[in-house]
Amino acid sequence: MALSALVPLLIQSGPTLIRSIGGLFGSEGKAASEQAAKWVESVTDTEVGPVLSAAQAASMLEKKLYQLPASMQETLLTMKTELEKVHNEREQNQQLFELGLHKETQATIRHGDTGGNRYVKETRPKMARLSTYAAIAYSFLFQGLAVAGHGSGIDWGILTAIYSPALAYMGMRTADAFSRYKNTNSR
Repeated sequence: MALSALVPLLIQSGPTLIRSIGGLFGSEGKAASEQAAKWVESVTDTEVGPVLSAAQAASMLEKKLYQLPASMQETLLTMKTELEKVHNEREQNQQLFELGLHKETQATIRHGDTGGNRYVKETRPKMARLSTYAAIAYSFLFQGLAVAGHGSGIDWGILTAIYSPALAYMGMRTADAFSRYKNTNSR
């Protein structure tokens, strides 16, 4: 039914946003949103209720929503559009923030690479080379020690930390290689 499509949106929006949007829909909207917000709090807040999985919380909230009178259910379904609009605006703002942050980082890097000061121009490439040398030395040393019976070999977390300046210099910014949204089908 239509209320089942509303449940994930209510959980994602949270009680504060539900109450705020409910105020836009008069006294009926305020009453419906207050009840929905209380129920969302009861299934998501670990201090108020037991720790539930996402599926359990959604199921419990859906059952509670069906207990509402039909007029309140209709009001909540009307509020769904407004909640989606706010959610989409939040997501768009987050993406714009990340894009702006990326652009500023790239501008800073480009400015440093084309700067008039030789020291500034050579710093990032030198850091990348040094991190590569250190990572190779670390790998050979600790693997050699493991072969000799001392220790357990390289720790991938430490190796990645040592390699990170070189990887960042080559353009790797996230764990999924060179693009945060490389595989859009998995989202």
